[in-house]
Amino acid sequence: MKKLLLRMLIMAAPGVAFWWLVQYVVMPLFHTDEVINALGYVFGGVLVLAIWEGVAIRAWVLPFFGRVFSSSVYGGGYSSQDDPLAAMAARIRADKDSALLPDFLTLVEQDKTRARAWSELASLYEETFQNMPEALSALLQGAAHADSAEDRAMFLYRAARFRQQRMNDARGARELYARVVGEYPRTTYGRKAATLVN
Repeated sequence: MKKLLLRMLIMAAPGVAFWWLVQYVVMPLFHTDEVINALGYVFGGVLVLAIWEGVAIRAWVLPFFGRVFSSSVYGGGYSSQDDPLAAMAARIRADKDSALLPDFLTLVEQDKTRARAWSELASLYEETFQNMPEALSALLQGAAHADSAEDRAMFLYRAARFRQQRMNDARGARELYARVVGEYPRTTYGRKAATLVN
């Protein structure tokens, strides 16, 4: 919250400075008939303000909305009470009860094309049960069943990173990165993988 407040203040600062410039520099120049100088200050101030806000929007605002969108699509922009799969995942995490996994797998099988289902399954295996082979398998199954090229590429990319970072399998990771590039070159993850295999 403090970071957000600080960023809002930083974004507002040039606007305040521009207001001060207009009030105490530009307006007196207009009264003394130095219109050209006044317009120069206004133009310069608007230019600096536009550049500053453009950089701030690119650095902070757009990534924020990207995270919100990603969370709503893959993280569930709804409460677990509204979604049996999310509710069961939360219960499994809380109780660390592997006996509930078969029921969870049944829910996953009922909607195989849903990216959230495979993401949750991979997360449960990795974070709750530290079962790395099953977590990798869930990511690869997500890549096989997801209904969009972007989602399939995303799962393959995540599987490659998982092999590299969690399983210390650099060769296997390279193979998956190459697969993302070969099968989904026009996706976001295809372009990201291309920077890693070249």
